[in-house]
Amino acid sequence: MRIFILPLLIALLVPSILSWVLSKADKEKKTRSTKKFTVSAPKTFRQVMAIISAVPVLIGLVLFAVFRTEGETVEVIIFLCGMSGVILLFSLVLSLWKLTVDDNTLKYRSFLGISKTVSVDAVNRVVFTDQKSYIIYAGGRKLGTLNRDFIHLENFVKYCENKGIPIVQGSDKAISKTLLVTRAMKPMLGVGTVIWIILAITFIAIYFADSGMSIINHIIMGVGSGAFIFVLLVAMTLPLPLSGITRITMQEKFLGFSFNDEMKKCNILNPPFMSYNWFIDVDKTRVIAFRRDFITAVSVHKQSGNRGMTSHAVINTLNGGTLNVTGAHNSIMSLGNWYYSHDETNHGQYRS
Repeated sequence: MRIFILPLLIALLVPSILSWVLSKADKEKKTRSTKKFTVSAPKTFRQVMAIISAVPVLIGLVLFAVFRTEGETVEVIIFLCGMSGVILLFSLVLSLWKLTVDDNTLKYRSFLGISKTVSVDAVNRVVFTDQKSYIIYAGGRKLGTLNRDFIHLENFVKYCENKGIPIVQGSDKAISKTLLVTRAMKPMLGVGTVIWIILAITFIAIYFADSGMSIINHIIMGVGSGAFIFVLLVAMTLPLPLSGITRITMQEKFLGFSFNDEMKKCNILNPPFMSYNWFIDVDKTRVIAFRRDFITAVSVHKQSGNRGMTSHAVINTLNGGTLNVTGAHNSIMSLGNWYYSHDETNHGQYRS
């Protein structure tokens, strides 16, 4: 296995460079057209993924040049190759996945590279999911899914409106405290799963490079260490959304209502949600939810030294307490604007 280390590194570096060159050469630009456009992953994101996939390989080449295959170098290089391989696979998925619209023709290509072409008349409906993605149904069957981070999604929504294609809500389940925690934890669960897969692949690959242990032991170590990292990430992140749930519970007890029951009664299905009575948002791993009659004042303060990415709000509550809420700048600003835009005593004035 050791003699294949250098060819393996080169074999992973070449597609990384090729992926970057192809994404760089992509001439596609953003357009406002609702007749001819392509819904796909942003070109800049694919370029970044190509660069990231090349970094572990370059580190492996440096290690190989300095240490060759001495000591634990082989195991480290294989781990780096595993990381690069997973990132490359993800980059390939993004480059294949797209929807091309040409007036009355829609051509969908899945992340597996399988293409289907349908006429606009065959499209029955589009479902907007809880994850803010769009699922297209044609001829009564699922055609494909469009990720919420794709470019030209606005064009597609306008296209559906112009063609009379209904866009329906994908969930009839009301918001609950459990749903808010699940939504907030989803990014970290994805990261943990990727790390788990990388570690499992790495330990299995190390078996073929150095069979000092049985393959069963390598599998156990890979899955076990991945599970440990996964649980550790969840344990480190979980307190963030739970602090938001604690604030909701505080409001329930003081005002005498059930959050889950009120969401069902008002048919509130997805965050973010704003009405006169409620502000509900899931900011990455944080849950921000307040009922208006629990708040007496909101003061927003921009965090220093973080390029304006996060801010925090000091909230005075009806029970005489003070809550400090930290989140993305836009979310915290929205919270302040929501409260004071409906506060007659402040005439819509927003304090910051």
